[in-house]
Amino acid sequence: MAVNYKLKESEKQAIYGAAEKWKYNCLLDDKSLIWEGESIWTVENMSRFRSIFIERPDEPGDSFDDKLKKQLSNESEDVYKFVIELLFIYYLFPSKKAFSYKTKIRKLETIASWKDIEIDTSLPVFNAFKKGIGMPGVFYSASKYFEVSFLFSFAEYLKIQLIEKRKVILEQPEKLKQVAEEVRSQVGKRVQMQHIILHLLLPGYFERIASWGHKERIVKAYANLIEDGETNDLDKQLYIIREKLEDEYGTDQIDFYETPGIAEMWRTSASASKEKLNNEEEQIDDTILIKIGVSYKEDMLSVELYNATSQAWKLSKRKLESGNLRYFCAVYNNQIKEVYELKDYKKKGERYALEGTKADKQLRNKLLNVDVSQIHTSAGNPIKYTSIQRLLDKGVYDAEEVKETLGNRVQIPTVNFDVEPVEDGLVFENIDVLMDQVKTALQYGKHIILTGPPGTGKSKLASRICKMYDVNSTMVTAASNWSTYETIGGYFPDKEGHLYFNEGIFLNCVKDKVTNKPKNNWLIIDEINRADIDKAFGSLFSVLTGDEITLPFESKSGEMIQMKPQGTKVAVEPKDHTYIIPKDWRIIGTMNTIDKASLYEMSYAFMRRFAFIPVGIPKTITNDLIEEYLEVWDMETYPNVETLTAIWKLINAYRKIGPAIIRDIAMHTQDNDDFTSAIILYVLPQFEGLSVHRIKEFIAQVTEDTDAVIEKSHLDDFANDFFDVGAFE
Repeated sequence: MAVNYKLKESEKQAIYGAAEKWKYNCLLDDKSLIWEGESIWTVENMSRFRSIFIERPDEPGDSFDDKLKKQLSNESEDVYKFVIELLFIYYLFPSKKAFSYKTKIRKLETIASWKDIEIDTSLPVFNAFKKGIGMPGVFYSASKYFEVSFLFSFAEYLKIQLIEKRKVILEQPEKLKQVAEEVRSQVGKRVQMQHIILHLLLPGYFERIASWGHKERIVKAYANLIEDGETNDLDKQLYIIREKLEDEYGTDQIDFYETPGIAEMWRTSASASKEKLNNEEEQIDDTILIKIGVSYKEDMLSVELYNATSQAWKLSKRKLESGNLRYFCAVYNNQIKEVYELKDYKKKGERYALEGTKADKQLRNKLLNVDVSQIHTSAGNPIKYTSIQRLLDKGVYDAEEVKETLGNRVQIPTVNFDVEPVEDGLVFENIDVLMDQVKTALQYGKHIILTGPPGTGKSKLASRICKMYDVNSTMVTAASNWSTYETIGGYFPDKEGHLYFNEGIFLNCVKDKVTNKPKNNWLIIDEINRADIDKAFGSLFSVLTGDEITLPFESKSGEMIQMKPQGTKVAVEPKDHTYIIPKDWRIIGTMNTIDKASLYEMSYAFMRRFAFIPVGIPKTITNDLIEEYLEVWDMETYPNVETLTAIWKLINAYRKIGPAIIRDIAMHTQDNDDFTSAIILYVLPQFEGLSVHRIKEFIAQVTEDTDAVIEKSHLDDFANDFFDVGAFE
């Protein structure tokens, strides 16, 4: 059964139960998913939706929701309910890492609010929103129109068929796939919804994979399991591969994302794996354990233990398949107990697991029956040692011998990039897209720069990102006089006048000054473009691309200071002259787009190491949006919501500013109506660079076109002094 085996049975029932209800209530009948007893999926409602949505794709609006609101204006309550249920299916597949439960509910309730419709979110069907079953990726949100268009067109195609034909289509994988392909050709885009719908309707046949690319890479990685000429259909090939892997693993719970060893097989190309392993063989040569990327630590947590063992297993397995000597560790009871040497062999293209001699079978049974209470997947499944062809020359290393071999090595801190996105306490437009961009960039090794107008919450977001990944962070504000002395370090005199190496901002993030142990504090650089990047970052660039750098400074021990990338090392011996840059270390910068042109330019060498992620202001400012912000700011009792909304809209007509400045205005006017002072303190200084005419125009409008009580003469006086424009009327 191609379902996410990490889900609990009740969670599976909620999701696939909702999909079944949609199939029988809506696709095979005209009933409703949410409003029991009502007929929602009727030809009439679907015809209206086609008219207002499919045939009017260019309705003016800055976002999908803006356009949809205009498209739905003047429609009946039943059409609104149809749209809500259509989007229920759109949000059914994505996991909470893509859309949180709160976000899914809020999206549906927003549409309902346009028609004053009540949604009872306590209904059992909404339990399906709590987990989700897959990650559709950022473009699922970015191309929402086409995804929803496919979903609707697919349902419409079925609904015009006779009921008996509908049943046949929904029961037979080949016919269901044929319909999906035909509908996609009409939509004209390679939408992920095609794969999502196929899985939701026939999860026993179609994989829980939304990505076209992932499906193609899996088939390519396991091409040897497909007989020549057997089939060219991508989904059928996946089905064949899964069946054969389930037979090999002895389970019916194979998952291409979760089953240990399988995801690694298709995510990494054969050539990349070979190059990586060759590099590791050249660079790491101190002990057997370090060779395979595992370090001993007596109090290692179970998750670290699992990761270390899993890494060793994957490494040795790939090396074995390439025909080279490698080792494999058996780790259990919180200790590295045994190390096995895998001998060279000539690959015959056959796939079997320790079959042949009696000794092989006994050793296989021993491994499979090891006490793996501390080594398990998050689903509770023990690691299985399969697909090894020969396992000879067993060597035993007890804990004491391992510790003696490794000496004083300590683990380099790692970061778990598989985390839940943070949304609570943050209000951003399309926050799900924003957080997916952040996660994708960081996970694939990029540093990031959050760009946008002043006050959009970039600095707060940077701190929350670090909290999301459970890493300590250091926040600094860039300055124009930065050099490598501030960032990397340099000589500094002590009380006696002796010079010693004083580490800079960057190096202070990666090593404890007292113990010399490696650490992994992420660095947040506010206003990063205020620094002369090439001058300030200097040799850090080279380290970030894999080079070792020797600095022209000595440590207390008399050794030259060295900066080294982590590479494949997982443990190091603490030394006062060595700084290891963890591969999981990240820089998060912020940059105000309002003044980027007037500050230091960034070189291409710098920019290509960063992903630039826009953090904009909301395109549509409403009272509801203001109230959402006020709730996050713990200001639900704020009395001037409409006035604040009008002022923000007006400010943005002259200069784009974010909600942080609006929060300052709200705080200032929480207990009084002194908008005059609030505008002087927080708004007018943001108008630096505007023409005198534009500033005068704003002052006139904020005085006349809002209901705020404002002393115009006070604004005039401030502008006259602050902008130095002479007589200012």
